[in-house]
Amino acid sequence: MYALCVPWVRIPLCPFINKDTILQMHILNIMLGKGRGGLEQVAIDYHQAFELVGHRITSLVPPDSWAMDIFQTFTEETRSLSNMGEWDPIATFKLSKIIKKLNPDIIICHGNRAIRLALKAAKKSAPIVGVAHNYKNKSFHECDAIFCITKHLVDRMHKLGISTNKVFHVPNMVKTAENVKRPELRTPPVIGTMGRFVEKKGFDVFIDSLSILKKDGVEFKALLGGDGPLKGQLEKQIQHCALCEEIKLCGWVENKHSFFNDIDLFILPSRHEPFGIVLIEAMSHQLPCISTASEGPSEIITHDTDGVLVPIDDSKQLASHIYTILFEKPNLSKQLGGAARRTVLQKYTQSVIGKILEQHSIQIMT
Repeated sequence: MYALCVPWVRIPLCPFINKDTILQMHILNIMLGKGRGGLEQVAIDYHQAFELVGHRITSLVPPDSWAMDIFQTFTEETRSLSNMGEWDPIATFKLSKIIKKLNPDIIICHGNRAIRLALKAAKKSAPIVGVAHNYKNKSFHECDAIFCITKHLVDRMHKLGISTNKVFHVPNMVKTAENVKRPELRTPPVIGTMGRFVEKKGFDVFIDSLSILKKDGVEFKALLGGDGPLKGQLEKQIQHCALCEEIKLCGWVENKHSFFNDIDLFILPSRHEPFGIVLIEAMSHQLPCISTASEGPSEIITHDTDGVLVPIDDSKQLASHIYTILFEKPNLSKQLGGAARRTVLQKYTQSVIGKILEQHSIQIMT
């Protein structure tokens, strides 16, 4: 058990007390994004993971955000914070009042705005942990600790001169699907992908690879889920490649479980992917997966064991591996899908990552 001091340093009361008797932590989980991407999903996952391992967690999000709607479906431990940006003095004042009232043991921040506001509002009342979701954040030097979603990001923090004892590897996680039973390959098979329609996601390469397959006389169907600024450009590419009958644009996917059940192979064609939550979601559904060898997927997938890695921007290699898995070696589809789910169950479930979060949070506070 730990005694609370001022400032936030906690001193062990007795070195012989079993870890299981440690007082329940109270975590403040701050995420101020309004979108519906990885940042928001990870904040939701952190809340559920900490609750799963027995700790109290309060999440703070914008009142009109997609994340708030999701949080309210499973917890009452939420607070709202409107803000105009990281330099908003009113938001800083409101956050300081929230922190004082909640008196959290540790504050976990997702995104630069959350980190900057928390650093000003907390006034050393609790340790500030910044979650490194990508390569853009510039405030990590001021945090008391950093959770990095990949080992690649851990190495980057070290190269930036941040002390090794402040940096922790905490992968993203997934709420695993239960009782997965994949159907036999459909005729024709269905190939799927989803994400935000932006350049870095590489959906143009995905379409090019399908164009190659069609020119070779291969029959297939494809689902492309998502939306974004490049939607019109992708629609024109689909028309130009004469793939209007093969590719269905699904819009934002509200029910991912249904989407994954409706496809036979999942593709992640990203040019840049700091982690790839959608990849482990697909793997948890026992789907064979092909991803580019971008940052996150290269750490998740063991090539030819629980998935396939292809070079970035290489539509020919992508088309070749799609054909191999779905047409040349259909048994490989089952093997890769089974191994993919085992990988997720061993490394990326909320219960597994929840214990890692608990361990590192206690280490930070002591």
